[in-house]
Amino acid sequence: MGGTMAIVILYFILVFGVALYVHSKQHKKTAEDYFLASRSMGSVVLAGTLFFTMMSGTLYFGGSGWGYKTGMGFSGAFMVGSTLFVPMIYILGYRAWLLGRKFGYISPAEIVGARFESNTARVLFSLFSIIYVIPYLSIQSIGAGHALSGLTQGAIPFNVGATIFTIVLTAYVLVGGFRSVAWTDLIQGILLVVFLFITFLMIVGAAGGFAGGVQKIARDAPELLMRPGGGGYFTPKIWVSWLALILFNAGVQPQIFQRYLAARSHHSLKTAFLFYGIMNIIVVSMSILGGAFGRIAKPGLQVADQIIPSFLASAASPIFAALVMSGALAAIMSTADSQLLTLSSLWTRDFYLVVKPQTSDERQTSMGRWAVVVFAVLGLLFTYTNPPFIAIVALNAYSGIAILWPAMMASLFWKRANKQGIVASILGSQILHAGFVLKLLPASLLFGFTPVIPSLVVAVGLLLVVTYLTPPPPNALVEKFFGFLDPIFTPRVEVAMYTRETETRKGALGFLRGRLARS
Repeated sequence: MGGTMAIVILYFILVFGVALYVHSKQHKKTAEDYFLASRSMGSVVLAGTLFFTMMSGTLYFGGSGWGYKTGMGFSGAFMVGSTLFVPMIYILGYRAWLLGRKFGYISPAEIVGARFESNTARVLFSLFSIIYVIPYLSIQSIGAGHALSGLTQGAIPFNVGATIFTIVLTAYVLVGGFRSVAWTDLIQGILLVVFLFITFLMIVGAAGGFAGGVQKIARDAPELLMRPGGGGYFTPKIWVSWLALILFNAGVQPQIFQRYLAARSHHSLKTAFLFYGIMNIIVVSMSILGGAFGRIAKPGLQVADQIIPSFLASAASPIFAALVMSGALAAIMSTADSQLLTLSSLWTRDFYLVVKPQTSDERQTSMGRWAVVVFAVLGLLFTYTNPPFIAIVALNAYSGIAILWPAMMASLFWKRANKQGIVASILGSQILHAGFVLKLLPASLLFGFTPVIPSLVVAVGLLLVVTYLTPPPPNALVEKFFGFLDPIFTPRVEVAMYTRETETRKGALGFLRGRLARS
């Protein structure tokens, strides 16, 4: 027990120490620095924070749980989606980066609002982003509470564990903002991948090796090797629903979108997206396959999501199990810190700044820090009470964010789009989505899909119909927003205005080389 507690304490000291050190080296009292690290993220750190922000505790528990229950039924949609969304988010992210450099945008909703000179569109986009990010922040605290309780065999109760997690998380987000979040994401992500890889090898070995394990799965649970998978869940329509969810959600998740804006250069952005695509397939495949092989190594589990902790409890030493579960804690924290900072920036930039547009940079930073505390406390209170509606919203949060994708793509690429179409698209699709989630509409209207498909159809339909029934935006506004861009995504004046490639390719490696040279 003493060794386990030491691991927990050392882990939190490491996280806060990294955040404090990074903050001490570079700091400006501006909103852009606090929320986006002054758009200075090089290739290595940007790639790390982009990927590991996505890889929450779901990677440890949810991914392996899906593998245990359904096997390859889930992996097909994931593999296809992961392959297709990299070029898609590159095109979206590159244009967002260019516009951010040109006009100083910090949040995704700012881009939508500025594109149409509409505070209504801006606030709506931000409001629904906040609504769907808050439950996931709370769920990270819930996961951390369970992880700390399990790590210490109950010596740290659930509520105490969730509180400790929230305090440490809030402290280092307050200290250094985006820069601290990005560097701690990178460190925690490395821990996550190393321990997940070791655990994967252990589970495959316990199942009889890769070839032997596949033979045993084919004999004892052949449904895991094909679609629709265990339980017959992944029907063609459910498969398409998950494919759409994977494709459209990641591009507009606010905590992911802000990483586009934080890139130091086009080179950094390209490298980050390439790393994201490769690591996404490798790491999540390990999680899903580990769950499938776990069906042989640890059969008969009632709760599939517990395959990794259950396996470790029976096959590993307590110290090693604690180290691996600290990897799960790292996954949880690397997502929660980004969500917390993003909630803060959405509130500050899209609500407070709309009401008080002349607010100084220093005041915006101060408000952002207060918002970090408020959202952290709010998430912790939800964690304590864990009301049923949190689970309902959290289960559908990814699809709620995904249906904002048409509005964002129209804002970035469609000159004819107008504020009436954007507002109708956001409101109409979100009302329909809420009707399905809250079971106010009959499930028969889904026609076998999940709510993301009909909601996306309505979002696109309303966008097109209302846009063409209402006047186009003023030419001056369109020219201001699109005038310095080529038709697709290549800037006319990128070299002169933005890149300075020889300076910007240093990234994290340049920073580390500089530190080593001076030490």
